[in-house]
Amino acid sequence: MKLLTHLAEQFNKLPGVGPKTALRLAHHVLFSMTPEDVNVFAAALTDGKRRLQTCRTCFSIADGDDCAICKNPNRDTGVILVVADIRDLLAVEETGMFKGRYHVLGGLLSPMQRIGPDKLRIGELRERLKAGQVREVILGTVPTAEGEVTAHYLMDKLRDCGVKITRISAGIPVGGSLEYMDAMTVTRAILNRQDMRAGQEQG
Repeated sequence: MKLLTHLAEQFNKLPGVGPKTALRLAHHVLFSMTPEDVNVFAAALTDGKRRLQTCRTCFSIADGDDCAICKNPNRDTGVILVVADIRDLLAVEETGMFKGRYHVLGGLLSPMQRIGPDKLRIGELRERLKAGQVREVILGTVPTAEGEVTAHYLMDKLRDCGVKITRISAGIPVGGSLEYMDAMTVTRAILNRQDMRAGQEQG
């Protein structure tokens, strides 16, 4: 029981995995998986932790200095979609419709969680825009309180960069996350993005 409990405690450290689910996962690994499958599972964790790193350009996941998207010459370098984390990036990539590049902030502004601008990769985004190759930045933050605050903060900080700034459109429900949206909803939100400057002028 000690080994089962110890493994369950490790699964319990994963986000969204409660004690009961952790125990079921641990039980499955120890008693349902073959020794060969367990070895493959363990090797995937070890190898991934050892080899994967942060892309030096967009801060996504990479197995070298740059991720596969940043190294792809067929991606549009003139359009950058800003997302909170890698999960949102993967949700967009699953649609197969976005052909630009990304910038992973590493979170959203949240005074309650003490996440300020210094904790996000906003300065790095400005540096990318200074290179002069980007013509549009799409803010892909979802319509939660933190997402709204982050989007407006970015709009203010990127105002002087000389690029078009847009925001993914309605269609993502308030409080929703790109990670849990179906491909069609994510696709429509990006295709129907709105110009944030125009919105401010009308206000």
